[in-house]
Amino acid sequence: MLGDRIGIMKEGAIVQIGTPQQIVTEPASDYVKSFVENVDRSRVLTVASAGSEQLMVSKTDEVEKAVRIMEDMDIPFIFVLQDGRPEGFVRLDDAQEESERDDPRLEHILNPPPDSVKPDDHLIDILTRATRVHTPLPVIDENGRLQAVVTKDMLLQAIAGGAS
Repeated sequence: MLGDRIGIMKEGAIVQIGTPQQIVTEPASDYVKSFVENVDRSRVLTVASAGSEQLMVSKTDEVEKAVRIMEDMDIPFIFVLQDGRPEGFVRLDDAQEESERDDPRLEHILNPPPDSVKPDDHLIDILTRATRVHTPLPVIDENGRLQAVVTKDMLLQAIAGGAS
């Protein structure tokens, strides 16, 4: 890479200056939009641009809370955190069953977390990983804390131009 900012010119005048990601996701004019319309977005956009969903509960939360969130959001799983770090995830059907026990706990139904991704990973670099797992990918910062969760749908929308 030669630089981290790009300038687009038209007839000797600067039309837009920004990062490749800004220019692709927020074109300043129809000219810039036309200029970048055939750019492979998966090679420019990062995980951070794909959006995020807050699909998480604390390891100390009650099973009923996890069930309520999953039912309200119509999602089949939720990530479980300990001090902001992913401990794993639980599935809705397992949580519903666990909530009927005498001593329901998230730790009884905890599945190990899938491989994580970093906010600055390019979408092209995580696509294969995303297709191999049945859960969203946890987005982990440099301190190992969960920042977001990226679903396959989010990745496809970002690549197709539906998310910024």
